[in-house]
Amino acid sequence: MIQALAKRGKTVLLSSHLLADVEDVCDRIAILYNGRIQAHGRVRELLEQPDRMRFTIPALPPDRLQAMLQQLREIVGAEPAMERPALDLETYFLKVVETAHQTAGLPSGAVQSKTLAGYLKPDA
Repeated sequence: MIQALAKRGKTVLLSSHLLADVEDVCDRIAILYNGRIQAHGRVRELLEQPDRMRFTIPALPPDRLQAMLQQLREIVGAEPAMERPALDLETYFLKVVETAHQTAGLPSGAVQSKTLAGYLKPDA
């Protein structure tokens, strides 16, 4: 509902300690401590680590992966960190439901909808 209101040009002020929800819903935040703003701005810009970079590449065979890591060690002068990207749970859930829907036919549970509830639609 908050995102729907924002898309309609409404400003929504959300005060919460549930930071995962704030990150999901808000595009700009302010962090208060002792009654003063300590940080503020766009969520993505505040969370970005300017001294780090991440590359996403397709999975490689072990020998090619080791060769690439060795080259990175030589170029960077340090051990590169390697991680596999992850989906958030909602995206994973929707992918599983979509795959099940395609293979099983008619849904018997959750389905993704592109419509907005009537009470959230702008007055016409």
